[in-house]
Amino acid sequence: MEKNTGITMISLVVTIIVLIILAGVSMSMIVGDNGIITQAQNAKKKTEEAQAREKLDIALMELQTEKYMNANYNAEQFVTDYLTSQGMVIQEDIVIVDGYQFVIDRGNLSIVQSLGKGTESQTIKIALNSNIASDYTKATLTIEIQGSNNLKKIQVNGEQIDIPEKTENKYTVTQEVTTNGNYSVYVLDSNEEYKMGKIEITGISEDMQISTKEELENFRDRVNTGATYEGRTIILKNDIDLQGNADNQWIPIGRDESIVFKGTFNGNKHVIRNIYIDTTDAFQGLFGSVQDATIENVTVTGNIVNSGDWVGGIVSSLLGNTEIINCHNEINIQNLNSYYIGGVVGIINRQSTVKNCSNKGNVSSSGKNAGGETTIGGIAGACHGHIESCYNTGNIHGYRLAGGITGGLLQGEIKDCYNTGNVEVENRTAGGISGYIHYYSEATLGYTRIINTYSIGEVSGPSYVGASIGEIANKEIPVEASNNYALNQNNMPAIGGNVTSENVKADLKTSDELKQLATILGSTFKADTGNINDGYPILRWQ
Repeated sequence: MEKNTGITMISLVVTIIVLIILAGVSMSMIVGDNGIITQAQNAKKKTEEAQAREKLDIALMELQTEKYMNANYNAEQFVTDYLTSQGMVIQEDIVIVDGYQFVIDRGNLSIVQSLGKGTESQTIKIALNSNIASDYTKATLTIEIQGSNNLKKIQVNGEQIDIPEKTENKYTVTQEVTTNGNYSVYVLDSNEEYKMGKIEITGISEDMQISTKEELENFRDRVNTGATYEGRTIILKNDIDLQGNADNQWIPIGRDESIVFKGTFNGNKHVIRNIYIDTTDAFQGLFGSVQDATIENVTVTGNIVNSGDWVGGIVSSLLGNTEIINCHNEINIQNLNSYYIGGVVGIINRQSTVKNCSNKGNVSSSGKNAGGETTIGGIAGACHGHIESCYNTGNIHGYRLAGGITGGLLQGEIKDCYNTGNVEVENRTAGGISGYIHYYSEATLGYTRIINTYSIGEVSGPSYVGASIGEIANKEIPVEASNNYALNQNNMPAIGGNVTSENVKADLKTSDELKQLATILGSTFKADTGNINDGYPILRWQ
């Protein structure tokens, strides 16, 4: 009976095929690579693989609950035990479900990639190495694959990689990666045999949060050994007391113009207290040098004394394409022999901006460069970029070129700023807003201007001193100054020096007149209704 049934089934299949052929369907359409039967088989495999993946997904979701509810959860043991209890086979990070293989991430409890039903090769060899870039922003993963058969597929964490030419009986692939973690390499050869390799990459700089003095120092040390943190964000989570003194001095983040920070540092409106620096080394401040960076939302307090050149409470040198936003200096800077000194920034280079910042620290130096200049200011010592919506209340003292906002505006712009601090020079050139205005012929910004400012601080010195602007280099240069005001006191002119320009204007006002200037100065200012500035206009962000 069983034999007759087999013959009957064969006859039925033959009959069906004959009928299909008579209907005009070729054999290749039935059993070819894209034939009906092949497509049906492929569809069945996809359905089976999807069902297997769904089983594994559900198991991993159940493990997520265990991870958060069980204090004794262990990624290695719990995952292995639970998946095994569900009838799955575990081979390190490969899970086999109903014959289908999947690579999982035990830490995140997720499926990294599907491997299908291939057989693990005993002849393919994979060698993995990684090399961290000198600035710690990325790593190069090198993969060497040896095997007797040609390769059909190479994947790194599920991403398809182009197969290179086989050289010296091996394939060599390099892959650039920008994050730390485990990287799984999967290769499949022409014999449908696979091999897996895994490597952990550490050392790439990542976004981070800083909560303690020790963490801030560790971050600083990493930058100073080459980690630029380019593209990364550092967030301060707490106020930090550095407890600075002669025996516990702060070393800046970014040692000089060759070791720089290039990421985003967000102080999150916290305060870094008690910075103490006493050295003759250059580039001193919370940060030394930064480039292509953003420093924002941080206040610093403390003391910097006897330092070398380029000093700023927040940053000593902005090398370009950098923004300093909502940063506030309360460090007193008492330099004896230095130049390019600012309460917030030592020097602002081209394509950089200081915005919504303030200085309350006193800034003083009798030092000078080869040209006899100190170049010292409440916000910046020298500016080749932009200063916007800033104010200074600290007293400024220098040998030459001193200003309430900047000692020298050498190209660029000061706008929507005010000064209440006193400015004094020993030699010459001081101004309530800017000590000196100049424009270099090779300048890239194309202009130098001061607009919408006022100063009420006393300005003093032997010569070239003005209540608003100390000196203009010469009247032929393309400079502009408009809507600038200063307190009329001590017979001080608004613009000092003996060189003027028709495009540079500043007016003297009485105290009562200055207190009514909020609307005239523009939308960035507002009236001091809370009397936080003795009734003089303040900035809207205050």
